[in-house]
Amino acid sequence: MSPKAKEVLDAALALPDADKTALAEALLSELAGSVDPAVEAAWKVEVQKRSEAHHVREPRSIRWEDLKREL
Repeated sequence: MSPKAKEVLDAALALPDADKTALAEALLSELAGSVDPAVEAAWKVEVQKRSEAHHVREPRSIRWEDLKREL
């Protein structure tokens, strides 16, 4: 990160939460216009695949105690 970007980040982190949210939304909106169409298409395919997989089978839940034991 450049020194200027670090300076901007430090200033942004000092803002109230509402201002940080507005700033983040503005930055993300600006970046959204520069999305690679191939990446966007790949994500759409992945989302569709995951959605279909979710609807085809019932989601499996794991008890917390069992999961902790597996870790």
